[in-house]
Amino acid sequence: MHVARKLHKKRQLAGALELEGTEVKIMIRNTGEDVTVEEILPKQPLEIHETIAECMIYANYLVAKKIYEVFPSCSLLRCHPLPTSDRFEQLLSCASAKGLRIDTSSNKTLSQSLENYEKDCRDTDLLKVLRRLSVYAMKNALYFSTGSLSTEQEFYHYGLALDFYTHFTSPIRRYADLMVHRMLLSAVGDTYESFTFGPDTVEQACRHINEKNLASKFAQTDSSELFQAMYFMNLEHEMKTTMDVLVTEIRDNGLTVFTPK
Repeated sequence: MHVARKLHKKRQLAGALELEGTEVKIMIRNTGEDVTVEEILPKQPLEIHETIAECMIYANYLVAKKIYEVFPSCSLLRCHPLPTSDRFEQLLSCASAKGLRIDTSSNKTLSQSLENYEKDCRDTDLLKVLRRLSVYAMKNALYFSTGSLSTEQEFYHYGLALDFYTHFTSPIRRYADLMVHRMLLSAVGDTYESFTFGPDTVEQACRHINEKNLASKFAQTDSSELFQAMYFMNLEHEMKTTMDVLVTEIRDNGLTVFTPK
C-alpha cells in the first residue's frame, strides 16, 4: 500500500484527477411474481481497491512505453483529450454560486483547486457535486493507433496525467487488452507470439472498440436510470419521500439535482 500511495501522490502532483464516479449497489427483491428495487446503496471504497487500481495504472503505463518503443507506428494506446473551456461552464457556475473559485486552465490547476477545497471542506456533499461535474466536463478517453497521430503530445492522458497509457491488465474482459498482450509478447521477443498487424489494421480495430465501448457506457447509464426509476416508483406506493438535494442546473424543462443519499 505504501508503494501505491507514492505512485498516486506522484500522479496527483503532475495533475491527475479523481474522475471515478460513485458506484452503487442495487438491492433487488424477487418474489417470483414481482421484482422491486428495495434500496440503492453507494459502494464503500476500500484502500486495498485503490492500491490495486494504482498498481494496474502503473503497469498499463509501463507496457504502453514498451510497446511504443518497439512498434512506434502501430501500438494500441489510450489517450484522454483535453476538455475545451466551454465544457466547464456548469462546474464553474455551481462553484461560483457557493462563492468558490476553481481554476480549470489545466488538469493540474483543476486538481489543486478541488484538493484545496477538500482540505477546508465543511460541505462534503458539495465536494461530491464538484467532482461529479468535473467528470461531466471530460471528453471520452479513446483507443488509438500511434501511427494515426502526428505528435506524441496527442498521446497524453489528461485524467491520469500520463504521457503514455494503454489497457493491459484486463484481457479477460477487454479485447484491447488482448491485442496489447500480443504486442507486448512480440515486443519482449517471445518466439511463441508474433504481432504482425499494421497501422491501418490497428486503427480500424481502435475505431470499432471505441464505438462498442461508448455503446456499453450508454447501456450502463440506461440500466442505472431504469433501476432508479423502479426504486422511486416503489416508494410512491409505500410512502411519500422527502429528501434534501443540491440543484446543479436549472433548465427550461426541469432541474438537474444531486441526491447525497
